[in-house]
Amino acid sequence: MKFKNPLKYLRASICSLALLGAAQKVAAHGVQVAYGTTPTGFVRIYIEHWHGDETVAALGATNNINVTVNTGTTSSTFNVNVSGTVNNTSVGNLPGLVGPIKIVGTTSRSNAYNDWGYWDFAPGSCNQPVSITINQGNTVIFTEAESNLYPATIAAQTFTDQAAPVITAPDVTVVGDCSGASVSFAPKVVDDCDKSPVVNYSHASGSFFPVGSTLVTVTATDNTGKTSVKTFNVVVVVGDTTPPSLTVPAPILVTANSGLCGATVAFTTSATDNCSTATVVNSRASGSFFPVGTTTVTSVATDANGNRTTKTFTVTVRDTELPVIATRANIVANAALGACAANVTYSVGATDNCSGVAVSYSPASGSSFGVGTTVVTATATDAAGNMASSTFSVTVTETQPPTITAPAIASTVTSDGAGNTAALSAWLAGNGGATATDSCGAVTWSNNFRALTAGCGASGAATVVFTATDANGNASNTTATFTIVDTTAPAISPAAVGKTVESDGAGNTAALSAWLAAHGGANATDAGGTVTWTNNFTVLTAACGTTGATTVTFTATDACGNASNTTATFTIVDTTAPAISPAAVGKTVESDGAGNTAALSAWLAAHGGANATDAGGTVTWTNNFTALTAACGTTGATTVTFTATDACGNKSVTTATFTIRDTTAPVISPGAASKTVESDGAGNTAALSAWLAAHGGASATDIGSAVTWSHDFTAITTSCASSGAATVTFTATDACGNKSVTTATFTIVDTTKPVLGSDVRNISPNEKPVTFTITSTDVGGASTPSIVSVTATRVNGSGKTLDKTEPYKQSVSGNTVTITTSGGVGTVWTIATSSVDACGNTATASFIVNVVNPTLTK
Repeated sequence: MKFKNPLKYLRASICSLALLGAAQKVAAHGVQVAYGTTPTGFVRIYIEHWHGDETVAALGATNNINVTVNTGTTSSTFNVNVSGTVNNTSVGNLPGLVGPIKIVGTTSRSNAYNDWGYWDFAPGSCNQPVSITINQGNTVIFTEAESNLYPATIAAQTFTDQAAPVITAPDVTVVGDCSGASVSFAPKVVDDCDKSPVVNYSHASGSFFPVGSTLVTVTATDNTGKTSVKTFNVVVVVGDTTPPSLTVPAPILVTANSGLCGATVAFTTSATDNCSTATVVNSRASGSFFPVGTTTVTSVATDANGNRTTKTFTVTVRDTELPVIATRANIVANAALGACAANVTYSVGATDNCSGVAVSYSPASGSSFGVGTTVVTATATDAAGNMASSTFSVTVTETQPPTITAPAIASTVTSDGAGNTAALSAWLAGNGGATATDSCGAVTWSNNFRALTAGCGASGAATVVFTATDANGNASNTTATFTIVDTTAPAISPAAVGKTVESDGAGNTAALSAWLAAHGGANATDAGGTVTWTNNFTVLTAACGTTGATTVTFTATDACGNASNTTATFTIVDTTAPAISPAAVGKTVESDGAGNTAALSAWLAAHGGANATDAGGTVTWTNNFTALTAACGTTGATTVTFTATDACGNKSVTTATFTIRDTTAPVISPGAASKTVESDGAGNTAALSAWLAAHGGASATDIGSAVTWSHDFTAITTSCASSGAATVTFTATDACGNKSVTTATFTIVDTTKPVLGSDVRNISPNEKPVTFTITSTDVGGASTPSIVSVTATRVNGSGKTLDKTEPYKQSVSGNTVTITTSGGVGTVWTIATSSVDACGNTATASFIVNVVNPTLTK
């Protein structure tokens, strides 16, 4: 250990020490000095009772308190200020020292004070003896009343060297041929105490080193056995300094093989060199199995001269496979003793194609679960963040009854004549003074008190079981007795007072009972206990309705049979008319065609929905209905006053109106039916009139009145000739104007063919020319048919068909055709005609004309 500058290691500040002249003393209460060695080889000096409470002035940084350190032939003196302090500690327990504690100076008051100030410093090095003197050559004296303790000297002693040699060994780089080079080196080794430490090398200086980098280790040991180790590199490079050219693939991204935590990945790397073949070495071979995650592959291309090119690329394997998490059975646990919860631990197994799957729980395993059922979610997460989950429940039950911390205490009270209800209620409410606690929180108290077991007078007792029940139904019991004693006869004051009440219709039993229970307002006190009241009430003397009266004698009796009487009368009167609520409500009904008597009777019987109550008794309803005021059809209305009368003649009224209305349209069944007739050429008025008068065959009924029919017919819309149609809406209207409609169509059609007349004659050959006239007529007379075609064919006597030229002619005019013809004997004319009327009906006809001898006859 090298000692460089003692001042560097000083920790300063002596508390409150004053410096005086040569003949003066400073009272600093320094009783004794202790010193020793710290674990790091420093010297620590302690001065006892270093607080300077008798000083004249405080010391500054230069206080003439000096320390002289002699190391071998070297001496150093420096000023100190104590900084470290230790209070209330005996000399045997001073901290920070190893080995024995040495003491300099002592008095009869040694160890009477145990407050210490101290400083540390490095006294020397290289195993040389060191001595320390405090205040050498100074006149300042520390005093403790009867003794002067300073100056004081710590005798010379030896401190061990603690430092190992220091090695400086930089890397060495040389240029050689392709095989390597001989390299010399000389690392620097320095030790404070040993000028010639022993130095060893893993490779001797001047050795032959191959091309590349070789690690050399230097070990230095000093004469105390302390050793240091240092390494450096010897790098031999050749003349070829051009690195090879290296090609690596782009970043590779693949998905992990199913069921595996990685994937087999193939890739290609290559290199070329300017002067030799380059060898490529990859940190991971192509076709290797790559784990999930990103792996950096380092490719190093090296030529024959050791020049290198290094490149990297990444292979990323993604893990997309979900972990498999087990399903755990539900857990049922009991609450811990004295607690309202249970710490429950659990685990759920999970597997994954990759290691490192972690299972988390919500709530966490080992959590405190309150009483009840909690659903726990277990989530398995693999290193890639893929997650799977399952759930189970934790049910905590609690069966521990509450703890009775103080039992119920019996209570005895003097009768107050009224059952001592306040004291009893307070005692019951206070659970007889019992207390209880429960691990699950609040405790609910109950008791089995029903009544006191009577004794004499108003005395009595009840043994009560108090039950403390926790939130989960667990219970604990404690028992005590409440006792009332009575020794005093009663006195009545004030006396009973008569009471008059308005009838409530039920005998005013509550008021009567209260009056009786209150002894007509009388009060009795008994110095010895409870007063027992009795009365001679049997029944009220009836009046109107539920009114009446009774005169009652009340008797107060104490436990000894002494009795006092007081008399008063209870009277029920009825002066209040019935209260109607709700009031009568008007009613509107749809006409049933028969006066709606059932609905009206029900409405009247229900007083129009009104209700009446009477505090004095039963209510009788009447009304002033006589008849309905008629309106349209079978509708009408009446306003009725309903009167509610109680048994004592008090009345109330309510008024409402009953109305019968008809808003229902007639019911049409069957509806109007369409009708189609053949044209008679004159508008078919009879058939049309009959169809309209029969409402198209429709029929209507109405519950409220007779039905009146009307229609909107105006005219037939003509189509061809005298045919046409009209769509008619028939309306059925009842007496109150409600309407229903039905629609149908009346259609006139013309499907009759025209009639062709004939003019058939036999003619003689001498009748040249002969004229025939044929007329077409329409049966309906609504149109004049047109002759649309005429053909004539003649055959001679030999049966040969001849031409149609002369002597054959025809002319057509409207519905008439004129034919002029002739021929020899045996000629037969066949004449065919066709005719079309205005509606497109077509008629055809033919006739034969024979040429014969002797004469033409008609």
